[in-house]
Amino acid sequence: MNRLTTGAAALAILTGFLVWWFHPDQVLKRRTKGLMNTLTLAEGAGAASRNLKLAPLSRAVGDRVLITGSGDHRADGTFTRDEIESGFAWLTRNARFTRFRIRSYESVAIDGREGVVRAVVEGHVELRDRTPLEGTHHATLTWNHDGDSWRLVAADWAAR
Repeated sequence: MNRLTTGAAALAILTGFLVWWFHPDQVLKRRTKGLMNTLTLAEGAGAASRNLKLAPLSRAVGDRVLITGSGDHRADGTFTRDEIESGFAWLTRNARFTRFRIRSYESVAIDGREGVVRAVVEGHVELRDRTPLEGTHHATLTWNHDGDSWRLVAADWAAR
């Protein structure tokens, strides 16, 4: 009887964990954190390790992505996946380092195939000649589920 109780308890714990792990809110939080990790380029990292981040970025973004609130008119607008990849490839060659870290999640809302994550993000982009981004921002990331995965379709950055 004791083994049966232990087994049932373990199964209940595992089931609870799996329900939590695969809940769309948690999936979107992991996708958001993964995107921030992908956008982070370590100082002194080689070109090969930086370029390896292009594939996860490509899988994370939709066919078109609207970016607003960057503070740089060249970085705001609607961009195709190819343009996002090209811009990130440029960044991998020209940034001394980049760092994106989620400080906190403010909310996660899902309505059918669309999810919106609001988070406080600490961002730092340092190029060779300037620092176009540094500080804490309120980020609103909009994700669409395309039947296969959640993909980023909009990102709004507001300085905190």
